[in-house]
Amino acid sequence: ALSSWAHISTVGADNRPDVVPVHPCWEGDTLWLMIGMTSVKANNVRHNPHVALHWQVTEKGDGGEMWGTASLHDDLETKRRLWTGVFDYDLNMFAPGGADNSPGTGCMRVDIYRALHLPMYGMGGRFEWHAGSRFHDTSTSFFCARCAPCWARCAHVIVFDSRRFDERHPGAADDCGADDDPEHRRHR
Repeated sequence: ALSSWAHISTVGADNRPDVVPVHPCWEGDTLWLMIGMTSVKANNVRHNPHVALHWQVTEKGDGGEMWGTASLHDDLETKRRLWTGVFDYDLNMFAPGGADNSPGTGCMRVDIYRALHLPMYGMGGRFEWHAGSRFHDTSTSFFCARCAPCWARCAHVIVFDSRRFDERHPGAADDCGADDDPEHRRHR
């Protein structure tokens, strides 16, 4: 699996990019970040909601990128829900007042519309997903009909958390199990 840390790129009112490390967490297909509501990230998203994220490359050279539309949320209901059930680290380390008593602290929601997985620095293929489509190998413009539904259902899990993918699809980490299918292509 890739690192739990990523870098997010936002664009400010000066039309210049800003890149910072973040620790995003998933709630279903939605990506969330804890933010300061007056931070550079938040101010940039108010100007331009389109963001890009890049996950650190693994020792094997696997990397991932995602693009999405961000929105800012500092309402108490959202903060309470995310504070205790979504983030995999203690938000109180950064906002000791908790969800109820941390004014100026909020969350950024990122709705992903494009994802790219480049195994082995891209030498292992180029797997791309767009909202409303299936993950597919764009390096050959061919994808296994038997594997594509798994890629579509688990886009962020496949790219960013292979352990969770393996639990949902036993035996699929290195091979989807369709070796006897002449159209099958190894995709990890």
